[in-house]
Amino acid sequence: MGEDISDPLELARLEKCKDCCVMGNIVFYNDIFKRLKSPDLELEMLIQAKPFPEVENVLSVSEAMVALPSRLSDSYIKFRMGIGSNNSMGTFLLGLDLKPDFCANMEYCELAEVCIF
Repeated sequence: MGEDISDPLELARLEKCKDCCVMGNIVFYNDIFKRLKSPDLELEMLIQAKPFPEVENVLSVSEAMVALPSRLSDSYIKFRMGIGSNNSMGTFLLGLDLKPDFCANMEYCELAEVCIF
Protein backbone atom coordinates (compact mmCIF):
# COMPACT_ATOMS: atom_id res chain seq x y z
CA MET A 1 0.00 0.00 0.00
CA GLY A 2 3.03 2.24 0.35
CA GLU A 3 6.71 2.52 0.99
CA ASP A 4 9.43 4.47 2.72
CA ILE A 5 11.49 6.49 0.21
CA SER A 6 14.64 8.41 1.13
CA ASP A 7 15.59 9.83 -2.29
CA PRO A 8 14.53 13.53 -2.31
CA LEU A 9 14.26 13.62 -6.13
CA GLU A 10 11.96 10.59 -6.17
CA LEU A 11 9.85 12.11 -3.38
CA ALA A 12 9.55 15.38 -5.33
CA ARG A 13 8.46 13.44 -8.43
CA LEU A 14 5.86 11.44 -6.48
CA GLU A 15 4.46 14.57 -4.78
CA LYS A 16 3.34 15.73 -8.25
CA CYS A 17 1.70 12.38 -9.01
CA LYS A 18 -2.10 12.40 -8.61
CA ASP A 19 -2.12 8.70 -7.70
CA CYS A 20 0.18 9.10 -4.68
CA CYS A 21 -0.07 10.64 -1.26
CA VAL A 22 3.31 11.73 0.13
CA MET A 23 3.63 12.34 3.87
CA GLY A 24 7.22 13.20 4.73
CA ASN A 25 9.21 10.32 3.29
CA ILE A 26 6.28 7.86 3.32
CA VAL A 27 4.45 7.33 0.02
CA PHE A 28 0.97 5.80 -0.17
CA TYR A 29 -0.30 4.56 -3.54
CA ASN A 30 -3.97 5.43 -4.12
CA ASP A 31 -4.47 2.77 -6.81
CA ILE A 32 -3.70 0.01 -4.29
CA PHE A 33 -6.38 1.36 -1.95
CA LYS A 34 -8.89 1.40 -4.82
CA ARG A 35 -8.20 -2.28 -5.62
CA LEU A 36 -8.88 -3.43 -2.07
CA LYS A 37 -12.18 -5.26 -2.04
CA SER A 38 -12.32 -6.77 1.45
CA PRO A 39 -12.55 -4.57 4.56
CA ASP A 40 -10.94 -7.45 6.50
CA LEU A 41 -7.83 -7.47 4.32
CA GLU A 42 -4.74 -7.09 6.46
CA LEU A 43 -2.61 -4.26 5.13
CA GLU A 44 1.04 -4.10 5.91
CA MET A 45 3.67 -1.49 5.29
CA LEU A 46 7.31 -2.01 6.14
CA ILE A 47 9.39 0.97 7.13
CA GLN A 48 13.12 0.58 7.70
CA ALA A 49 14.76 1.82 10.88
CA LYS A 50 16.00 5.38 10.53
CA PRO A 51 18.34 7.62 12.51
CA PHE A 52 16.51 9.92 14.91
CA PRO A 53 18.74 13.01 15.25
CA GLU A 54 16.18 14.90 17.36
CA VAL A 55 16.74 12.43 20.20
CA GLU A 56 20.50 12.48 19.73
CA ASN A 57 20.39 16.16 20.74
CA VAL A 58 19.51 15.01 24.25
CA LEU A 59 22.46 15.09 26.61
CA SER A 60 24.20 11.69 26.98
CA VAL A 61 22.34 10.03 24.07
CA SER A 62 23.87 8.76 20.85
CA GLU A 63 23.00 6.43 17.98
CA ALA A 64 19.23 6.94 18.27
CA MET A 65 17.15 4.92 15.80
CA VAL A 66 13.39 4.77 15.33
CA ALA A 67 11.51 1.86 13.73
CA LEU A 68 8.05 0.37 13.42
CA PRO A 69 7.45 -3.16 14.66
CA SER A 70 5.69 -5.73 12.50
CA ARG A 71 1.92 -6.12 12.88
CA LEU A 72 2.41 -9.23 15.04
CA SER A 73 5.00 -7.50 17.25
CA ASP A 74 2.74 -4.44 17.54
CA SER A 75 -0.13 -6.66 18.75
CA TYR A 76 2.15 -8.38 21.26
CA ILE A 77 3.48 -5.09 22.65
CA LYS A 78 -0.08 -3.75 23.07
CA PHE A 79 -1.16 -7.01 24.73
CA ARG A 80 1.77 -6.91 27.20
CA MET A 81 1.00 -3.26 28.02
CA GLY A 82 -2.70 -3.98 28.55
CA ILE A 83 -3.76 -1.88 25.58
CA GLY A 84 -6.80 -3.15 23.71
CA SER A 85 -6.64 -3.93 20.02
CA ASN A 86 -6.88 -0.65 18.16
CA ASN A 87 -6.13 -0.46 14.44
CA SER A 88 -5.96 3.33 14.49
CA MET A 89 -3.12 3.42 17.03
CA GLY A 90 0.38 2.39 16.01
CA THR A 91 3.60 1.66 17.85
CA PHE A 92 7.12 2.78 17.21
CA LEU A 93 10.33 1.62 18.82
CA LEU A 94 13.14 3.91 19.83
CA GLY A 95 16.60 2.50 20.37
CA LEU A 96 19.54 4.52 21.61
CA ASP A 97 22.93 4.29 23.25
CA LEU A 98 23.54 6.03 26.54
CA LYS A 99 26.94 7.62 26.96
CA PRO A 100 28.96 6.66 30.08
CA ASP A 101 28.20 9.99 31.75
CA PHE A 102 24.43 9.36 31.65
CA CYS A 103 24.04 8.55 35.37
CA ALA A 104 26.20 11.47 36.47
CA ASN A 105 24.12 13.87 34.37
CA MET A 106 20.84 12.55 35.76
CA GLU A 107 22.05 13.10 39.35
CA TYR A 108 20.30 10.06 40.85
CA CYS A 109 23.04 7.46 40.91
CA GLU A 110 26.76 7.30 41.55
CA LEU A 111 29.23 6.82 38.69
CA ALA A 112 30.12 3.35 39.98
CA GLU A 113 26.49 2.20 40.13
CA VAL A 114 24.83 0.22 37.41
CA CYS A 115 21.64 1.93 36.29
CA ILE A 116 18.66 -0.38 35.95
CA PHE A 117 15.63 0.94 34.13
